[in-house]
Amino acid sequence: MKDFFRSINRYFTPPISGIDQYKYNILIGFNWITSIFSLFYVLISILISYDPGIYIMLVNFGGLVINLILIKNKVGYKAGANIYLFNCAFIAIMGCTFFSGGLYSPVIPWFVLIPITSILLLGTNKNTIIWLVLTSLCVGAFGAATFLDLDPPKFYDTSFADFFFYTCFGGLVLILFFVTQVFENIKNKALVEVEAKNDELSIAIHQLKNAQEQLVQQEKLASLGQLTAGIAHEIKNPLNFVNNFSQLSIDLIEDLNAEEDEEVRKEIFEDIKTNLSKIKQHGNRADFIVKSMLLHSRSGKSEFQETDINKICEEYLNLAYHGIRASEKDFNCSLDKGLAPNLPLIQCLPQDISRVILNLLNNAMYAVKNAVNPAVGIYTTFDAKNIFIEVRDNGSGMSEETKNKLFEPFYTTKPTGQGTGLGLSISFDIIKAHGGTFDLTSELGKGTSFKIGLPIRRH
Repeated sequence: MKDFFRSINRYFTPPISGIDQYKYNILIGFNWITSIFSLFYVLISILISYDPGIYIMLVNFGGLVINLILIKNKVGYKAGANIYLFNCAFIAIMGCTFFSGGLYSPVIPWFVLIPITSILLLGTNKNTIIWLVLTSLCVGAFGAATFLDLDPPKFYDTSFADFFFYTCFGGLVLILFFVTQVFENIKNKALVEVEAKNDELSIAIHQLKNAQEQLVQQEKLASLGQLTAGIAHEIKNPLNFVNNFSQLSIDLIEDLNAEEDEEVRKEIFEDIKTNLSKIKQHGNRADFIVKSMLLHSRSGKSEFQETDINKICEEYLNLAYHGIRASEKDFNCSLDKGLAPNLPLIQCLPQDISRVILNLLNNAMYAVKNAVNPAVGIYTTFDAKNIFIEVRDNGSGMSEETKNKLFEPFYTTKPTGQGTGLGLSISFDIIKAHGGTFDLTSELGKGTSFKIGLPIRRH
């Protein structure tokens, strides 16, 4: 039965995208069920020799069929609803007039059905009020006719009066029953479709979260790989110094053992002392690089720490430069540092801030690949409340459209496979989590500047 209802409704539904399928199913259901009721009453009218009833119901049937055809051919929902209500009013008025009975006519319930149907089809609006007023006037007119004893002659075999009366009520009950089935069918179908859509959305959201997590991990791994390459090249410099000064010290100790002149021995001792201080200096530099790497890759709960931003900027400028040179031997650019003296320490997550600075520097160096005189600079300044970190390049710059989308997750200006678009998005989130600001200035052909503001927290 449900499939039967569904197939009829589907056939008469207009081929228009974006329509309210639920409303159209109800309207179409009312029309074809009432049209069947009209044919049934053609048979009843023939049975009781009610000739006016035959014509009334045939006209009503034709009107409803025409309305279904009009609905299918895009007459519009509101027009189709009003045509249906007009057909119902036609049955009620003609039925009460020719069947007689006045206020006690079995057709009177049709007048009650009209405003109810109008509410179901059109809602409680001006249109429904008009139908309510019209049906009230009709009921009032037939009531007045009853009390004034103006009942017209009966045009049918009166021995069938009770039969006609009960079949009329029975027909109304059947219409309401079938319409209820249509409502139930539509509601169940809508619920099934909603549940199916919810399941599809849940699966899509789950897949999107997995994809996002994978992209974040890929971004982290790519960033860590670049950082590791930079660290490998950067840490090689102090280790070379340590090795060289250690070898020189070993040679000096051998000379010291062979030397008998006290003055020369003192000079050798001074040289050894100088070498040892150099070894310590460059050992401390290597230690700082290793600590930075550990902070960057450390997992688990992080805590805000007092941090020297100038040190991070200086180290990561070199790390980013050596990192890109590790993968592109021909890359070269001038590096500029403008680090404010006496920059106050700030409370932050140093590994996160390091990651942001490294990402900005990597992007800047990528942007100057094709520049005539490539240059990347990092600068720090401060005022009473904030310190500022600016990364500047003289690359190709960005259009307004690119600038508007730059911080959106997954948006990237790099070719496919070379960027996930999560770097700047995550960097933006990190700075916001620190209560900071993230400003972008860029002009096509003139370069780009990212300026970060971080609050100076007092503890």
